[in-house]
Amino acid sequence: MEEQVKEIACNSAREFVKELDPSSERWAEDRWRNWWIFRGQADTNWRLVPSSLRTDSEGVSDQMKIARSQRPGFIEDVIECLQSYITRVSEFSHESIQIVLTQLFAEIRNLREFFELADSLNLNDSLLMPTQFHTFGTKLARKYVGILKNEEEVYRFWNKESVALASIAIAQHHGVSTRLLDWTKNPLFAAFFATQGISRNATHIAVYAIHSFYLKHDVRLVEVNKGYSTYIHSQEGVFTLDCRADVEFLKTGVWRSLIDANVGDVYKITLPVSELAELSRILWLKRVTIAHMMPTLDNVITALNAKWTWQSEKSAEDS
Repeated sequence: MEEQVKEIACNSAREFVKELDPSSERWAEDRWRNWWIFRGQADTNWRLVPSSLRTDSEGVSDQMKIARSQRPGFIEDVIECLQSYITRVSEFSHESIQIVLTQLFAEIRNLREFFELADSLNLNDSLLMPTQFHTFGTKLARKYVGILKNEEEVYRFWNKESVALASIAIAQHHGVSTRLLDWTKNPLFAAFFATQGISRNATHIAVYAIHSFYLKHDVRLVEVNKGYSTYIHSQEGVFTLDCRADVEFLKTGVWRSLIDANVGDVYKITLPVSELAELSRILWLKRVTIAHMMPTLDNVITALNAKWTWQSEKSAEDS
């Protein structure tokens, strides 16, 4: 199916919220269930690319920069060991394979450190911990190069154990850069997240919507049992995994946006940043705040501080 981006440009916060009403016919197709998922972006120019696959110009995280720079000679040694094997199983250049393996090494390194440190703590929740997560080395690199063309095999690679993808989703939710992309089933929650981290040059925010029906092949839907993460459950959070991200990079030299994958029609609802204060006020009245989506007393103060800031700025504008 050929995907299309259908943009809905809103001029006011009230119009924006109306377009995102979960009960509207656009989203609630069978009247009783919403099959769409939503993602808020604080700049309409940002691509739908997972945090671990972003470039420097897209705001790659420091953790990924550091991990990618770790032991580059080790990656070269792996490539050298696999030279004849890569020639047999892949038509792609050794340079492009090296970039993919460096990326794989960086993601595995960050995830392993997260799992190991979290596992050493006496946490009072049901944090999932894979008992055997991948260790990067020549054997693993050989396996990964051999399965790159098969999205089912790649999916199984990232889902080695029943808890692996859920664990990666939890790591992503808590700030680890992974190849998962965060979404929510609630469009108003997506609107809230679009107000966070506004870039200096942003003129508009956006909420993207895709239909979960099409997330079966190249791109998969990843869900986390509510018992494993109260925050993800409170935010009605889900994640997407592009199983062909590495293959498409090898073909094009670019980590593709989710819009370029086979995800059907994509809605993009936009709003000028000049309307953010009014949007925040409306969302507050609808009980869409950081305190409601991440319920702790610290976030009650965070929500109130945001509210007081918007009120102060509005008063300054009016005076």
